[in-house]
Amino acid sequence: MKYLSFLNLKFTGFIFKAISSSFLVHQYDTPISQSICHLIKVFSLVTLGVNITKSGANSKIFLEDRPNDIYFNQIHPNISEFIPGDDEELREARSYYSRAVTLISTSQDTKQALTYYKKALEIIEKKFGKENLIYGKILSDLGVCYLIQGENRVALEMFLVSLSLKKKILGEYHEEIYLAYVNLSALYQRVRDFPKAIDALKQACVINEHLKGRNHIDTIKCDIQLANLYMAGGERIFAVIALENCHKRLIRTLGEDHPYTQQIKSQWKFYQKH
Repeated sequence: MKYLSFLNLKFTGFIFKAISSSFLVHQYDTPISQSICHLIKVFSLVTLGVNITKSGANSKIFLEDRPNDIYFNQIHPNISEFIPGDDEELREARSYYSRAVTLISTSQDTKQALTYYKKALEIIEKKFGKENLIYGKILSDLGVCYLIQGENRVALEMFLVSLSLKKKILGEYHEEIYLAYVNLSALYQRVRDFPKAIDALKQACVINEHLKGRNHIDTIKCDIQLANLYMAGGERIFAVIALENCHKRLIRTLGEDHPYTQQIKSQWKFYQKH
């Protein structure tokens, strides 16, 4: 658990490391597990008073027990499926987009990635206008780049515009909308606006439950994130109640003796005492 150093709780490095390793989660398949997800994990200032950014690539989109994970949009193995079309401008847009993804997933050169994303976005706007899903997805990726650079207001604007556009096209209950709320929650955590961070993550949890069912492992993990966020925001009672509920659902889903069930039980007991 990277998110336990909050409020008046103080941990030594040894204790923090022990807690961190004890609440690791397993990866589970999701409906879009065949796409490549570029995941940028931005650990909030709330955690250790430092800003740590990690990047990587994963063939699965999954939630971990950290409510401040940042997700880039899933990128199809064939980039032409994401930006279709054979004319010269669209090929150029694909090239810019591909280079931006490569920069983010390897060197984290967000400034150059921003340039490429913007060029791709300009071409998409010229060819299709702003009312399309490709535009909304690239806009979200731009928001993540700005967030990594600490330009929170610009990132928020990008996230909100992208979310509104995606809702118009996809409706409320879609994986893209779920990820958009996760990103919003992460941004609000960066600026320590916990009420808005909690509200955004609640929306993500509702969508996950609608898409996958209440006792699906991804739904439970989203609710565990919400419990952690309650705790980080000083809502200990809500955190304890939420985590107890998640533990009961894990027993039904994974079994009482499953390692992850036991990890969440330990976390729940820890919250009760603190």
